[in-house]
Amino acid sequence: MEKTTAAAEVPRQDGNAGEMPSLQQQITRLHQELGRQQSLWADVHRKLQSHMDALRKQNRELREERGLQRQQWEAGKKPAASPHAGRESHTLVPKAHLCFCIICIV
Repeated sequence: MEKTTAAAEVPRQDGNAGEMPSLQQQITRLHQELGRQQSLWADVHRKLQSHMDALRKQNRELREERGLQRQQWEAGKKPAASPHAGRESHTLVPKAHLCFCIICIV
């Protein structure tokens, strides 16, 4: 801080006297631009944070839904809960295999 005070007390030369107001105006404009940029960055940061929060919530909901579907699937898969308990398995067989089996039988 002492350097700034000392520099301000130094008498100006005639050649630099015209530059000082211009430099001060430039510093003021730069400070204003920095403030605007910081405001914009803060706004973008808030928007991105909000978007990330929404995506986290959606991800959590999808995981919960997937867990419920998995529980329902597993409940339907259990032999006691299955309507086909004790019967032969009814797994789907691709059509190509069925055609091959029918040809073999005939």
